[in-house]
Order: sequence, then C-alpha cells, then structure tokens
Amino acid sequence: MSDSADPPGPPSFHLDGRLYVKEMQSWKAVVKRDFAKLYCHAKMPGEDFYHLLTGGEVYLDNGESKLCLNCAVRTGVLTTDRQHWQRETKPTDIRSIPNSDVGLD
Repeated sequence: MSDSADPPGPPSFHLDGRLYVKEMQSWKAVVKRDFAKLYCHAKMPGEDFYHLLTGGEVYLDNGESKLCLNCAVRTGVLTTDRQHWQRETKPTDIRSIPNSDVGLD
C-alpha cells in the first residue's frame, strides 16, 4: 500500500445537491415507511404506466398527487435553482408533459 493515496474525505469542491419546492404551501416531503403499493402520479417519458414508490423513498405529496423526486424535478415542482423565487415560473401540469421531453437521465 502506498502512502501517496489521498485520505478519505469530502472532495475539494462543493456540489450543492439541495432541492427546492416552488409551491411550498402545496407540497410536503414524505418518507415512504412501508412496502405497500403506492404509485407516482406522473408517467416517465416513453412509458405508458405509472411507476411504484418504494419503501424508504422520499416523495412529494400535495394531498391529491404523489410524485417521486425525479418526476417532481422533471415537471418543475422541484428545482435546483436556489433563487427560483426571483425567476418564478409555474410548474408544468404533470399530465401535459410529452413523452419526448426528458429532463433527467
């Protein structure tokens, strides 16, 4: 083993992985605490079915819809833009996103 290996620890740069809810009053973050069937209310691009939320997954709930974090970002409910409130745009209706629009890989 070489002594020249970097010690374990955080990288030298800071990656901001925080997410922001654009409509704070409407949505709440929830941790799914069981494995009962519960579906995300948005279909992924290219799919014709709703996908399951799994135990331990963090999702958003507004009382009417439940969204996994990927779909919440894709539909504009969540953003990585810390100053979104200065450039406010309305989130997209989750039922109106064409399958050709893919926001996440």
